[in-house]
Amino acid sequence: MQIYDFVMAGLMYLVSGVMFWQMQEIEAPDSRVLPTAMAVVLIILATCLIIARLLKREKKDRYDFANSARGVIMLGILLLFAIGCQLFGFYVCTPFFLLAAMLFLGQRDKRLLVAVPVLTTVLVVVLFRYIFQVPLPEGTVFNIFNLL
Repeated sequence: MQIYDFVMAGLMYLVSGVMFWQMQEIEAPDSRVLPTAMAVVLIILATCLIIARLLKREKKDRYDFANSARGVIMLGILLLFAIGCQLFGFYVCTPFFLLAAMLFLGQRDKRLLVAVPVLTTVLVVVLFRYIFQVPLPEGTVFNIFNLL
């Protein structure tokens, strides 16, 4: 019997346990509702994973890891985006991240390569900054709103 499902379920239990432990520091009870729901869902999914593995008697699971390198590269692009947001801000890095991700994933339509990053960035900025009034990372190198 393969052990990787049990290891993954154990990690899911560990993450949910850490979530419950960290939620003790949240003072407002209403603020604990969403994290509690997420932790409970994670526990339920981990339990389902274990039950499914125990019910499945096949001994040979074959996975194709042919595109694993692409996933790791995409994770690297995402990591660069997170670091770039801290340095240059969300507004500057988002269009470049979207463009790089689209190119890496195979998009070649020039209209989409321009329209999607620009429109997505504008939509997120308007939605979060002006409608929800949630601050987005502005970066430490320069602040685009101070330049305007």
